[in-house]
Amino acid sequence: MKIKGFLREPLIPSEITPQNIRYDFNDGCRILTPEGKEQYTVTLHDLDSGNLLETHEMTGGQQWQSRHRFYVRYGMEIRIGERLVFRHEMDLQGKETLLRFDSDALGDTIAWFSYAARFQRKHGCKLGCVMTPAVADLFKTTYPDIAFFTKEEAKNLAPYATYRLGVRYDGDGTRARFEHQLVPLDALAGYDLGMDDEIRQEPPIPSYGDGKDGYVKEPHICLAFRASMAQKEWQRESGWEEVVEYIQSRGYRAICIDKDKKHGLHGAEDFTGDRPLQERLQTLMNAKMLVGLPSGLAWMAWMMRTPIVMISGFTEPWAEMPCRRVQNRLACHGCWNDASCHFKCGLPDWCPREKDHECTKTITPKMVIAAINQELGDRR
Repeated sequence: MKIKGFLREPLIPSEITPQNIRYDFNDGCRILTPEGKEQYTVTLHDLDSGNLLETHEMTGGQQWQSRHRFYVRYGMEIRIGERLVFRHEMDLQGKETLLRFDSDALGDTIAWFSYAARFQRKHGCKLGCVMTPAVADLFKTTYPDIAFFTKEEAKNLAPYATYRLGVRYDGDGTRARFEHQLVPLDALAGYDLGMDDEIRQEPPIPSYGDGKDGYVKEPHICLAFRASMAQKEWQRESGWEEVVEYIQSRGYRAICIDKDKKHGLHGAEDFTGDRPLQERLQTLMNAKMLVGLPSGLAWMAWMMRTPIVMISGFTEPWAEMPCRRVQNRLACHGCWNDASCHFKCGLPDWCPREKDHECTKTITPKMVIAAINQELGDRR
């Protein structure tokens, strides 16, 4: 595949052979041949299976990038004519390696970061993570062997290898090993990083900041009304009001910890706003549970080992973390994990199956309250 220019930093491959051929493994295997009349043949193998992956012909002054961009343990051979001039087996041991988190979403980043430390331990690499600073602050103290960079800082880096973590919609198998709809959210990163033998849910350890005893002392239940898409939100009219009123009737403070209160507070206490994420961690720390949606705050609660009551219609039970899920399986549900449903990212209120969000509209307050009671340990 001939390309006009590499689309990701560094623009020039970071490694160089004695023949002045440049190469690296940043977003796939990348090769840049020196100017000249030589004819090159590049061969890539998968070292773990022994399979031939690609053979590519190049001339002097050309750039080339392999088809697969996720983790593959490449074996590379370069020939000039029939003569083998360079052989290399990819090895991350001691090498500068980047994980780029292509999503700034809180939940995506927490879910995918759960594989970062395991990846570093497996390969012994000098690992750096490129993510939004607010989320990086959750991990800097507890993972001192991992460097954290902003997108702007990453432009000055020239690592040996880079892997991009994200939800892919192209479906051509170049950037992701599995369709995002067919595996749990966190496992997307595990598979793309070649961690097939370690696909398990293992919450990362956050840095709590100040106030390790918890921000709220009184018995309380946290609530998350908002999510990044309407498909994730509870569309039942007056549903949240009834649930908040019930929580308060049980003697618990009902605290909304969303970033904003765009849809109102429904009678809950207002802990919204652009607060540090550590403050939300501390509020979740001693909470009896989080009652919320398939959103970033649910992944934060998972990281805190706080029980979760999740109101969800658009995902299947295996798509997120273990939790007490409230779902009406007699209604339309699970579109996010249906590969025949193609989400239109620019239409956040769109119902993929054109059923007006019946998946959550048919979840009643009675169902949610029953799940809360189960989590509280009674059957009333």
